[in-house]
This record gives sequence, C-alpha cells and structure tokens, in this order.
Amino acid sequence: MVDHISKQYKTITICHPNYPPFQVIINEYSTTKDISRQIHSTWRISPKELRLFNASGIEIFQEDLRFQPKQSKLWATLNGQELDQNIIFQEYTIIDQIGQGGQGIVMLGQHKETKVYVAIKIIKGDGFNADEIDLLFRESQILKQLSHRNIVHLIQNIMLNHECILVMEHLQGGSLLDLVRRKGTLEEIEAKIYMKQILEGIDYCHKKNLIHRDLKLENILLVYPNSNQIKIVDFGIACVGKDRIRMGTLPYMSPELISGFPATQLSDVWAIGVILYAMVFGKLPFRGSTKEEIIQAINIFKYTIPQKVSNDLLDLFKQIFQYRNRITVQGILNHRWLSESHTLPALSLLKMLQVTTPLTVTTKKPKQIMLQSCRKSSIQKEESKSNVGNVTAKPIKIVLKQRSGRAKSQLLFSN
Repeated sequence: MVDHISKQYKTITICHPNYPPFQVIINEYSTTKDISRQIHSTWRISPKELRLFNASGIEIFQEDLRFQPKQSKLWATLNGQELDQNIIFQEYTIIDQIGQGGQGIVMLGQHKETKVYVAIKIIKGDGFNADEIDLLFRESQILKQLSHRNIVHLIQNIMLNHECILVMEHLQGGSLLDLVRRKGTLEEIEAKIYMKQILEGIDYCHKKNLIHRDLKLENILLVYPNSNQIKIVDFGIACVGKDRIRMGTLPYMSPELISGFPATQLSDVWAIGVILYAMVFGKLPFRGSTKEEIIQAINIFKYTIPQKVSNDLLDLFKQIFQYRNRITVQGILNHRWLSESHTLPALSLLKMLQVTTPLTVTTKKPKQIMLQSCRKSSIQKEESKSNVGNVTAKPIKIVLKQRSGRAKSQLLFSN
C-alpha cells in the first residue's frame, strides 16, 4: 500500500524571495537535481548548491521528497545558504509592529494572496544556551499540538538556528485587561461568558497534560471588538506535566508555586480564580505595597469582597482560593455558579455577539494586541507597587540579566 502511494505523482510549489513561485510534479523517483533543472528552466538561473526547506524551516533532503504532502510549499536557497526570516516576509505585507517584549516582537501582517491579517511573532534566541533556546521555542511546539476554539490558532511556524517565527491568527478585540479598564467591573452574567470559554480551553490543555502557567487578563484576547468570543494566548512558559522552574506573574501565582513546589493543573485553577475576581471587582484579589506583602496575602488567602455578589460566586472563590482541597477545572465547570440553568442567558448572548467584523487598517499605529502596553489601570497599579509588571514571563537568562533594582522581581520569583 505504501509503495502504491509513493508512486503517485503530486504537485509541490517551489518558492524563493526573489523569484515567482512555480509548481513541479514529483514522484518517488524525483531528485533534487530534477528540481534544480526545473529552477534553471523557470527562473533562468543555475543553482550552485540547492537547498530546500519546508514551511516550518526544516531542511528537506532528496530522500524526503517522496514524503512531501500534495500541494506543499518548499523554499529554495540557491547557494547553500540557511533559511532566514526574510523568506516569511515575502508572503506577507508587514503593516506595523504591534507588540514588543523580552522574547521578541509581534508584527501585524497581511497575506499577499488571501488578504488575511495575521500576527507574526519573532522570537530571538541569540546568546542563549541549549536549554534557554528550548524554552524560547517551546511555544511553537506546543501550539502545533493544540486545536481548540478558545486557543489562538498557529497558522505557520519557522524554526531557524536561533530564531523562531510564529504566524498566528490576528485577534482584534483587545484583552480582558482592556475590557476591565473600559468597564471598571463586569456583571456576573458577562463574567460567566468569558469564564466558561477560559475553562473549556484550559480543560482541553489539561487533558493533554499541559499546564499554561501564565494565565492572566492580558493573555485572554477577544476575537473581535464586538464579540464576546475569547482565545487564550502566550504559551511561552507552558509545560507538560510538572516543572520546577518557577515562572509566571506574581499576583496570579498560587501559594505552592511561591513555596517552590512544581506547577500543576491546580496552579492554573488559582490563576483562573484571580482572573474571575479581577473581572467582577475590577482589582486583583491579593494586593500589597511590596512584593513581600503580596506574597503574604497569597500565602494566607487574604482577600476581600468589596461589593455584593451572589452566594454561588462567593462559594466558588472559597473553593478556588485554598491549598489542599482546591477545586479542579471540571469542578468549576460543574459548579452551581456555571451550571446550565444559570448560564443559559449568557451563552445565548454569546451566540448573538459572535459577529465577524472586518479589520480596518489605517495609517496610524494599530492598537497593540498580542503584547499589551504598559498603561496603568487599577489592576496594574497594584502590580506596580510591588515591582511586578504585566509583562509576559521571559526566559530565565533574560530575567537573570535584570536582577538588579526594581526589575528583579518582575517575572521570575526566586528566593
């Protein structure tokens, strides 16, 4: 059966930044010399040393040609060069930079053929050792394995020597942090809409033994401005199973993480509880004027209820903000506060608000989506008091370079 399939002819596309793409027909007997002759015939140039790479930046050798999928695209370098990021920019029109952080930058792009807008995240790993590079590139490896309506979709990724390029769907609606900034607080019925989606996305991850580890308002993005559909982003420090590297954003970290224990699925549950509290009350639950005060508040479960809310929500907070018997994601989904009879109006509202809105691009700088700006909100002011910013957690080496002064406690908590 395999031999029969391998003898079938299939069409692939050969691409190069400086020449128009063309299609070739290959079978199990095709060689790189055959493709080189096609390049000479089509582009009128003789490759000195032809190298082929797939859409993920992996080099394709002659023995790999027979296994290439139909209609696949291969990038060619003609003089023995490595693949570089300029190739990705031949497919997309780069409109503007929409984000910047410790791991790299995020660009707004538009595919030249389909006209679809994308977010292009460029992660640089220059000067890092093998373990740190692995941490940098982890996000692409994780996103390739995930397919869920509430998790950002990875369209393409290219892995280079010390660089990783992620092409992801462009989420236009801003973050939950932006939403809380605008509204101050959310009604419980609206908070349920977002919580159910967050929980379903994280439940999907947990069933794959994946822990996000950096759930926070900034990492929950709305798909469109006038839609309540959300997607979870930034899997840069996610881990499979337990991981003793303590990374995250302090106000969202659970007591066991602060005490040095590995991250577990229940660590994500704690962060989800912080997100829920922030949506309903417009502030973070565990606050203080210093990092030490925040840590103490977390360790003793010190939080207040500043306004009247339902008894079901109060009970849910009690089950989330505890140490030994913390509720699970499935437990929250089955909790009375989120039961079907209570959330049916919210879910109906969600369906009504899921309207596809085309992106309007102007010559002004687009609103930052993938990495949020550092404008102060009531939530961020509480973070800044303890020198804890709302920047996405960074690889270890980047954090260690910032261990002096105010920057030392921003992202990686250590004794």
